[in-house]
Amino acid sequence: MFESHLRRILKNKIALIPIFIIIGLPFIDILQLMQVKMSFGVEYHPVFASFLTGASRFHISQILLIWFLPIYLLIFVADNAVQDTQTGYKKVLINKVGIKHYMLEKIGTSFILSFLIVFISIVINFIVSNTIFFGGKYRKGLENLSFPENVLFNLGTDHPYITYILFIFLFCFAAGIIASVGASFSLFLSEKKYVYSATFFFWMFFILQENSLVFNFQPFTEYGLDKMMPSYITFLVTSFFICTIIYLIEVRKHEI
Repeated sequence: MFESHLRRILKNKIALIPIFIIIGLPFIDILQLMQVKMSFGVEYHPVFASFLTGASRFHISQILLIWFLPIYLLIFVADNAVQDTQTGYKKVLINKVGIKHYMLEKIGTSFILSFLIVFISIVINFIVSNTIFFGGKYRKGLENLSFPENVLFNLGTDHPYITYILFIFLFCFAAGIIASVGASFSLFLSEKKYVYSATFFFWMFFILQENSLVFNFQPFTEYGLDKMMPSYITFLVTSFFICTIIYLIEVRKHEI
């Protein structure tokens, strides 16, 4: 069923558009920093020129990618179940593999493919940044700051590559989770307008908090674990709760 799901995505040209957006947006940062390099001779450290660090002006690419990530992932993979419901294909698949397997496949596939496409995007950007800005030293002055009690900040200044890789996985895992939530909503709700609205507002609820979920995606900031992890853990727990509740409701509904 996973292979069938994947083939349907690859045959859907609309579903491929978010792939180009997710991979393409981080390159806006590289282009801006290349312009800074050519205009002012600023040689950014490769890690500090990479997408998650947010070194570009106004953070436009970060806003476009991170804030609207659920929409891209829904189009890419997670709203697949809505189409199944509208075409009647959902009943065929449930009769064939069972409701439990059907739901787990939809949620699991959404997580895996979303994690992978975001991971590929960020890693490509990271590799290109390290190629273009190889040998750069500029760290936006962070090496001159001191936060003795901030373990994460000190790790970032002492081991920037390790820190950046850690944040890559935090971001990609969150992407997979929000895709799973979107897939769950698509299994529970029958119309895309409700699925997209519910998933987007759920994501933005955590993005717009005082201790924003975004803090967990941006390395080399002054925010410590006490500001970051509560939002990330709350997001994970709430997401797991939503996926579990919808799974139980749908299984019970189809087994009665």
